[in-house]
Order: sequence, then C-alpha cells, then structure tokens
Amino acid sequence: MSKQEKRQHFLIQRGKLSSRDMMRGEDRITELLKRDSDLSSAQSIAGYVAIRKELSVTEYLHWALLRNKRVFLPRCNGNEYEMVEIFDMKKDLVEGHYGILEPKPTLPALSSKDGNMLINAWIVPGVAFSSDGRRLGMGKGIYDRLMEGCTAPKIGVGYEFQRTEDIPTDPWDIPLTRVHFV
Repeated sequence: MSKQEKRQHFLIQRGKLSSRDMMRGEDRITELLKRDSDLSSAQSIAGYVAIRKELSVTEYLHWALLRNKRVFLPRCNGNEYEMVEIFDMKKDLVEGHYGILEPKPTLPALSSKDGNMLINAWIVPGVAFSSDGRRLGMGKGIYDRLMEGCTAPKIGVGYEFQRTEDIPTDPWDIPLTRVHFV
C-alpha cells in the first residue's frame, strides 16, 4: 500500500468515530498527557487544535495554561505555518485558514529559531503512528517543517486503531520521541 492509500485507509477509520468515542478519547489522552514526564517538566508546550476527528488535546492544553505553562499553536501564514503563543483557549483562537481554529492574527509569531529554543515539548497529531515513533501525517509536511532542528521531545497522540508498524518514511520525516495511544 502506498503512503496515500494508507493515509486514506486511516482517515476513513477515523471518520467513523462517534462523538462519544471522541470525548472518551480526549478524556483518556488528557490523563495520559498529565502524567507524561516530558510534558510535566516542560515550561512551554507546542500543541494543536484537532480537526476532522483528530484526537483532541484541547482539554490538556487548557489544563496546562491553568498551571502557568506556555502554550504554542500553529497558525497558517500564506503557504507556511508558524507557532504562536496563546494565553486563553477560547479568547485567543479564531477561525483561520481552511476553517480551522488558530491563534488570532494579532498575536505575534515565533521565529523558527525562537521556537526551537523556547518550546520544551511538542504534542503532534497524525493519521497513523508506529510504536517506534514513525508518523504518517496529512502529506503536506507541516509538522516536519515546524519541528525541523528542534531537539525537544515530540509526543504523538492517536487512537489505538491508528497504530501500525508499516509506515514508510522519507528523509525529511521527523521521528517522534514516543506515541500515546488511547
């Protein structure tokens, strides 16, 4: 199966999730992330806002903000993405590119150099993951470019059905430190 065929297979499976399954998944991943040693020690965390039935980490990010951790989310800027610090999961997000919630345009973006120095841990979505940290994304390389040169731990999160050991990689694919499955 090609990368695109694998991606399509897992997206179809994810599309079958019920609202109840998604809420249960968010509750379970929140508890796992609260106990993750790298996230516990991190003062600044890069996350994401879930789209198309991705596993949501919004509850965890809100929890992290309440504990005075710095939270950064991606924002589309033309053809590229940039990381932006947010302070409130409700007030600082607006509908952006592709109808996805992202940080307001008035919030300043990090330079890639600052992002690599400031972000202590990444929480990364995906279409499928292997146990050893290989990740199949949406095919645009967004997170691979955002995390390029970053030495901070990269933590993938997904549903158990997204686990597969058969993920082909390319030289530009950034491996994850670990993956939490629910």
